[in-house]
Amino acid sequence: ADNYNPEATVDDGSCTYQVFCGPHSTTQFFGLGESAGADSLEVFWPDGMRLVLHDVAADSAYHIVEGAEEVHVEFGPVSGDSVLLHVMAPPKWTGIEWNGMESSESFRWAVVGEPMSGRVLWFHGLFEVEFAVDWALLEDGISGCTVSVADNYNPEATVDDGSCTYQGFCGPGTVWSVADEQCVLADPTCPPDVNGDGLIGVADILEVLSYYGESCSAVTD
Repeated sequence: ADNYNPEATVDDGSCTYQVFCGPHSTTQFFGLGESAGADSLEVFWPDGMRLVLHDVAADSAYHIVEGAEEVHVEFGPVSGDSVLLHVMAPPKWTGIEWNGMESSESFRWAVVGEPMSGRVLWFHGLFEVEFAVDWALLEDGISGCTVSVADNYNPEATVDDGSCTYQGFCGPGTVWSVADEQCVLADPTCPPDVNGDGLIGVADILEVLSYYGESCSAVTD
């Protein structure tokens, strides 16, 4: 403890452990008198969110992370017998473990049905929340586009099947390709028709000239 007293023989409950606290965290002590526990304990976060713990036992320590109850796994696109898993966790996590293997990514491909569990870590393991993949949710889920900014977003979809399209982000003469996951020429058989209006004219030349002197990397970026 921060205030350890080597001469003390009776613990009065005043120990503090701020050295173990990360940014925006604290240690809080409270007594229950002679009671063996409390029916509930309410925690109010700075942003107004409320958390209730039930059946709180005396002489116990609890590590509480804001938003920990929101930790869950979502399913992404399916490719063959594998699916992209995405752990949804509150911000400022410092590490994730997949089946005991440390990772800095919240995404991972896994074979459908493969036992998969892990932990989300805060402050390099001081706080943690466990999670597990429930494959039954994948079987019972609704496939579709789960990205809200896509043209064909389906708010009822729970499994992203990779069908999202983004035509709204493509320029004149281009269309969104699901296979290539990018905008491509609408008519690849006529590359000189830069603006895709079906004609090779001055407008195409002017569009090309507008990029004169630029590097290819600057144009593609």
